[in-house]
Amino acid sequence: MFEKSRTAFPTWGSVGNAAPGASSPSSPGCPTEGSLMPASLARRYDELVQVDHRDNAPIAFVRRHRGYVIRTVLAHWWETGAWWEQPSTDVGVADDERELWRVEAAAPGRSPVVVELAHSWTTGRWTLAAVLD
Repeated sequence: MFEKSRTAFPTWGSVGNAAPGASSPSSPGCPTEGSLMPASLARRYDELVQVDHRDNAPIAFVRRHRGYVIRTVLAHWWETGAWWEQPSTDVGVADDERELWRVEAAAPGRSPVVVELAHSWTTGRWTLAAVLD
């Protein structure tokens, strides 16, 4: 009744032929044309930055003595730390929850850059987590 098509895209990690006319990435997990920038092209940092914010959203930051104005918020999410790596405490859970913001920002006279800013709720510090190329 239902026939399986052999022109389907290969599954993750498989080395098969893609459907006719479809572009296939050179290796599994590589971006295809027109896709958003993958996190694999990000340079990771854990650099303290000074962030100005309004209504709990960043609006500007200073990195290496250069001021950047945030033009667009591209994404916003929350992460928790590895609870199994935390020292045991008698008071609550110490999971170092942090809020991340992927933003497009620009310094005066410079091209825009896409960065990820992280705010640690345990320490209250802001860090530059990544710069995406």
